[in-house]
Formats: sequence, structure tokens, C-alpha cells
Amino acid sequence: MIARARANSGALWLLAATTIANVLGFGYQLVMARLLTAEQYAILIALFGILILESISSQVIQSATAKLTAQYRARGDEAALHQFVRRWSLRVAIAMAGLALAIVALSGLISQALVLPGLAVIFLGVGLFFAGMMTFALGLLQGLARFGWMGSVLIVQAGTRLVIGVALVLLGLGVNGAFAGATAAIAVSVIVAAIPLAPLKGLFRIMWIGFAMNALTGILLVFAYPTKTLTNWDFYAKLTIIGFAVWVMWISAVLEFLQVC
Repeated sequence: MIARARANSGALWLLAATTIANVLGFGYQLVMARLLTAEQYAILIALFGILILESISSQVIQSATAKLTAQYRARGDEAALHQFVRRWSLRVAIAMAGLALAIVALSGLISQALVLPGLAVIFLGVGLFFAGMMTFALGLLQGLARFGWMGSVLIVQAGTRLVIGVALVLLGLGVNGAFAGATAAIAVSVIVAAIPLAPLKGLFRIMWIGFAMNALTGILLVFAYPTKTLTNWDFYAKLTIIGFAVWVMWISAVLEFLQVC
């Protein structure tokens, strides 16, 4: 019995971690319901609804990634696995970046059509990019049977969303701060998911796209509303997301250096 529990410890931890993450997620919703107005909370739920729809549609990416990774792992074909990661991480990143940039470019029209804050729509585009990369990374972890790490990623994402989201709302950013915390949490979870994948260095190069996209949207905000942006706390929430992108690149560079050494 003990031997069987040890053999399945990763799967058991994933089950426990999923429960912990769900509790933290419930805490996030409960706190936001208290801190935000009814209108702001309704907007937050609508934004999360879009993210949930994206996550459901992208499950095929995680399933296919996990299946192919498990096959390469079973055959011990490291070269084919590395080639798969290089090719498909780039394709997923390009596809998600295209979707994200389209949302950012059309944020004004989308915000008017859906009656959502323009900045929150921009965060939605950035969040969709990181969510796509997160799905691919989780598929790799699943295929490599790193279930324990998958569980840790879920806890980190839920905990980060709660801490950063609440902090930004308390700073007076409202629903923009709440959703910025969720976006930052997805970016942080990508970092955590990438740590055990250090040998698959092709995944880290894709994260430059995340930095470029965050920097570009931040610059566009300044040009579009120079006076309003530089005196608005929402803009500094955007800078926070860019800071996470810089952190992603720094972590990936360190991991790649250690791998070379």
C-alpha cells in the first residue's frame, strides 16, 4: 500500500493541489465580490468567462501535446522531443500572439461592443497569450509525467491571482486591477511551469514574444493617451505586467545558462 502511494504520489499531489487551487480561486471571487461594486464584479465575471471559453477550446492543445510528449518519452527519443517543442511552441506562440494583438488593436471597438473597460480588454489580450503558452507547458508536464509540478503550478497561479489582484484593487484600480492580477498570475504560472522544462530550451525563446507584446501595448497606451496614461494608476498596472515579462526572460536566460554549464 505504501509503495503504491509512493508510486502515485505525483497524481495524489495533483489532486490535492487542484483542491487547494480551487479554494484559493473561491477566495479570490469572494474577496472581489466584497471589494468591487456590483457593476465592476459583473465585468470581472464577464472577462473570466472569455478566459474560460479560451481554456476549453485550447484543451485540444494540451491533450495533443501531452500525447506526443509521452510517446517521445516512452521511445527515449530526446532529439524528436526537442524538435517538437521548438516547432510547436513557436507555432502556438505565433497563433496566440496574433489573437492577442488583434484584441489589443481592436480593444476600443471590443470595449464598446461588450461594454467593458478598454484597459481590461487589453489585459484580456495579454492574458490569452500567456494562457495559450500555459496550456502548451502543462501539456509538456503532463506528457513527461511531472504531475507534482503541475499541481504546484495550479497553486502558484491561484495564490498569485489572489494576492496581486487584491493588492491592486486596494490601490484603487478597481476591476482593471483585479483582472491585471489574474493576467500577472498566468504569466507567473508560465514561469513556474517552465522551470522543470529547462532542457527544452526552445520554450524559453518564445517568451521574448510575451515581452515584446507587453512593451508594444504599453507604448501604444502612452501614445494614445499621453496625459491621461501617465497620471493613471492603470498604466502602472500595465508596467507591472511588463515587469513580469522581463522577469520571465531573466529566469529563462539563467536556466539556459545553467543548462549549458
